[in-house]
Amino acid sequence: MLPLISAAISSIDALADSAREASTRARQAIRLGVSPLIDSGLVARAFAASRELLPERTLQLREANMMTLQEALLSGALDLALMPAVSTIPGCVQQTVYTEPVVILEPPAGHSNDPPSGPITLDSLGNYPLILVPDLCGLTAFTVNLFADSDIPLHRYPGEAASYQVLQEWTQLGLGAALIPVSKLSGPGHSARELQHNDQPVLIGYEAVWRKDSRAHAELPDLVNAIAAKGTHHADRRLRTSDAAAT
Repeated sequence: MLPLISAAISSIDALADSAREASTRARQAIRLGVSPLIDSGLVARAFAASRELLPERTLQLREANMMTLQEALLSGALDLALMPAVSTIPGCVQQTVYTEPVVILEPPAGHSNDPPSGPITLDSLGNYPLILVPDLCGLTAFTVNLFADSDIPLHRYPGEAASYQVLQEWTQLGLGAALIPVSKLSGPGHSARELQHNDQPVLIGYEAVWRKDSRAHAELPDLVNAIAAKGTHHADRRLRTSDAAAT
């Protein structure tokens, strides 16, 4: 019996050691979720800021749609998420870290050799149906909110594109127009014009979101501020919490 007892005790000790090692690894990792709409440059800044401020921690990356990210945050499966600033999330701190211009993709201008150029205003888009994507990344929510907040009717194309690339392809087919962040333009050949409203460029904001009671809460504000400070961008450092009015 003694060899069996000894083996059992050794197995229990090994299990305890493995549990401590896994717990230590979990504490060392900051689990970061990102929306597909997030520019890769912003993710790179997050990694640079993490290495600079928290060299003993690793940044564990997960890409998912916006609803999945919100659920993972609220359940504690993520410590931090980068997503479009389109809604208020209960129990979370939300800090805008980056904004970028939104452009309008227009259908080809018939047989004209000189396609339209220069900015286009939001209230002039009634001439086109707008092609939207499934509201997984936040771009459709941003578009709908933009028109509703500006009290401008949204003429929606009855179909739905599956990706940003398809948005661009369908505008080239003449099915309608589309709004897209400038960072998601996939290459030349598209008639993209700056979108303006009230003589100002239309910007889409991205924010860092974390739970107020997150296990990493004490470290996250400095990390988020560093992400916002990296690089040249239109940073808006406002904080939003669940009991504050949405901006």
